[in-house]
Amino acid sequence: MGLFSKKGLAFEKIKLDKSQIMSDEVTSLKVNVKNFKEKFDNIVVKTNIEDEGNQYLTISASSLSLPNLDFPNSNTGDHEIVITPYNIPVSKMSFKITVGVYVRNNDKPMLKKELVLTVNKRQ
Repeated sequence: MGLFSKKGLAFEKIKLDKSQIMSDEVTSLKVNVKNFKEKFDNIVVKTNIEDEGNQYLTISASSLSLPNLDFPNSNTGDHEIVITPYNIPVSKMSFKITVGVYVRNNDKPMLKKELVLTVNKRQ
């Protein structure tokens, strides 16, 4: 997907393995964060899925701590978050997934990306 840079920090990779799945399948979100010159610590990835009350999707980690970036041009390596649908009531549902990268215990994300997952009910 390329780099999405902001203030010396970027997504080296942010990819939803499958953006369209059947209700009996799973997909995973892969995240890798890169720095340029600045050092970053306390890096946390927070994943939010637009699914009120977690009625239809579960995620393996809504919050994930990544390794510190202590050297220029280093990256955190790939980290995976598994998304599993359940109890899909209609033939097709779409969900907005927001991934935020927070550093140094800040309240606002330094990086943010939105993705869409569509789940088709297996008949």
